[in-house]
Amino acid sequence: MDLDMEPSDGRSEALSALREAVRSDSDIKFVITLGSQITGGATMASDLDIAVKFADSLSARDRFEK
Repeated sequence: MDLDMEPSDGRSEALSALREAVRSDSDIKFVITLGSQITGGATMASDLDIAVKFADSLSARDRFEK
């Protein structure tokens, strides 16, 4: 999913913060956003589901701490 898309329910601040974090961290190779926040079925109780691909050279501990 493209991080430049607008969320369906107007919660663009969360995606903007995510976008900035991804762009400023060279250990993050890409991020995929999933779920109802992206597909348009979000409710007030919905969270933002993300999958993060870190650099292969990053240790498991460093990945956890990020």
